[in-house]
Order: sequence, then structure tokens, then C-alpha cells
Amino acid sequence: MLMLDGAPFSSGRATFTDELLPGAGARIYVKIGVGGMDDTFLAMLDSGAEWSVLDPEIAAASGLIDQEGEAITLSYRGGSAQGKLVQATISVMADEGESLTIEGTVFIPTDGWPTGRHFLGYHGFLENVRIAIAAQTNDLYFGV
Repeated sequence: MLMLDGAPFSSGRATFTDELLPGAGARIYVKIGVGGMDDTFLAMLDSGAEWSVLDPEIAAASGLIDQEGEAITLSYRGGSAQGKLVQATISVMADEGESLTIEGTVFIPTDGWPTGRHFLGYHGFLENVRIAIAAQTNDLYFGV
């Protein structure tokens, strides 16, 4: 995949799943890694989310929960959560090509967040990448 000037648009491709929770509607879930952890997990790609979010369990396992950060209240569809913004290394894991690693800002909830919900949001992550979605094949192409 090329840009109009002939430069590569993407450096990697990942297969996404679009139905993690039955009946929840179509969503795009990609496999990500967080600096400080060996395990990978699924996060929802959400261009409408202001910040990327990692739940407290992942934040604790990666050491991010102990970092200092700006305290904020994040509003979401189900309510609001208290937490902090911290710097993190997030990687979208490639099935083909190179995985995409971004140093960005993530929200770490300390109160009021549903367990197991992780998002890749706009500020601090998606604003730094190029993405293309091939919905027919469940492929996500990405690059910087």
C-alpha cells in the first residue's frame, strides 16, 4: 500500500477481531503489548475516545500504575472514572511486517472503570499513526 507520492503507507498489518462480546455490535479489537509486560491482549480501536485507556490490572502488571501523572476525570458512555494520564509504550502487534510502537499518553483509571476494558484512543496514540481498515478481510494496516 502506497501513498500518492509513492512512499509506503503502512509498515505492518494485523488481523483484527470485530466481535469480542456477543451482541455488542461491530468493534475493532487489535492485539497490543505494553512496555513492561511480556503478555499481549486485545484493545478496542476507538477513534472517538479522547485517550487510550488501560485498566488498572494491566497498569499494575506493567508498572504504569506507580507512575506520577496528571489527575483527570474521564467521562465515558457508562459514567465517569477518576485516574491519571501517564506516558507508556504501546505496540500494535503485526501479523505481517513490523509491529507499530508508539510512546504516548494513556489514561490509568483508579476508580469507576469496568475491569477488562482497554482502548486505543485519539490523543497520545491514534493522532500519531496512519491506519487503513480492510473490513472484508478483518485487516488493519498501520504506519507512522
